[in-house]
Amino acid sequence: MILEIRNIDKSFGNKQVLFDVSFDVTASKTMGFLGRNGAGKTTTMRALMDVFKVDRGGFYLNGKPFDPHAVKVGYLPEERGLYNKEPIAEQLRYFGKLKGLTSKAAEA
Repeated sequence: MILEIRNIDKSFGNKQVLFDVSFDVTASKTMGFLGRNGAGKTTTMRALMDVFKVDRGGFYLNGKPFDPHAVKVGYLPEERGLYNKEPIAEQLRYFGKLKGLTSKAAEA
């Protein structure tokens, strides 16, 4: 299985933050995504997870358009950017429920 990131461009207003980003990730491999602050790591991952759309390029799984909702993807962001206003306990309950835990089990 190969996840392909192909020719990704992304701008926010007049500022282009991703320029022709391309790389592959193979199955059963752990990958680190390293770069300096502002290099586009978080933007790339959020686009991959369909938080927002890219301006150009695409994501493919085995040559077909990638749907992050149809496969299991593990992603550990550096910061809690998507839910930064929610208390940690509430986030843990929420993610527990997403994984099929009952409310009581998620509380534990």
